This record gives sequence, structure tokens and C-alpha cells, in this order.
Amino acid sequence: MNGPSLLEKMGRLYLETMPGNLADLETAIREGAADTVRSITHKLKSVAGTIGARSLAKLFNDLEANGSAMSPDEVDETLRQIKSEFERTAAALQRELIAA
Repeated sequence: MNGPSLLEKMGRLYLETMPGNLADLETAIREGAADTVRSITHKLKSVAGTIGARSLAKLFNDLEANGSAMSPDEVDETLRQIKSEFERTAAALQRELIAA
């Protein structure tokens, strides 16, 4: 009996955990916890790259590398872009999982 493929498992795990990770990132930003923001964005950049979400990985990289030098408005805008790109990525990934 064939079970889910590795890609399916990774995709489902990504879809299940990413909303919580984004909430943790938003909390760290609101609390001004720069080290936590860098740690979370580093992890999420890697995960996004692994699933092929290059635009999302770039946004995480930008926030990781430049977050402490950004104004609050720039950080908020980057977070808004991250959330928007995640929604696009999640929708595409869900379509792929349904087709698999």
C-alpha cells in the first residue's frame, strides 16, 4: 500500500505549521525581539526555499538581514508582503497536493 509521498508530507506539514510560525514572527516583531525575529526568519527562509517558494524566501531573507535597520513601517510592509506571498504559496501548494 502506497502512503503519501515525501513531497506531500512536507507540503502538508508546511501548511499546518506556517500560520503559527507567522504568528510567532509577528509577535516577535511587535515585542521588538530582534534576535527572535532573525532566528524565525532564518528558519522560515530555509523552509520556503526547500519547497521552492523563492519569492517568500527572498522576503524572509530581507527581513532577516535588514530588519533591525528598517523603520517600523518598512517592517510592517515586509510582514504584509510575507503574509500575502504565503497565501499565494499555500494556495499553489494545496492545488499541487490535490493533484498528487
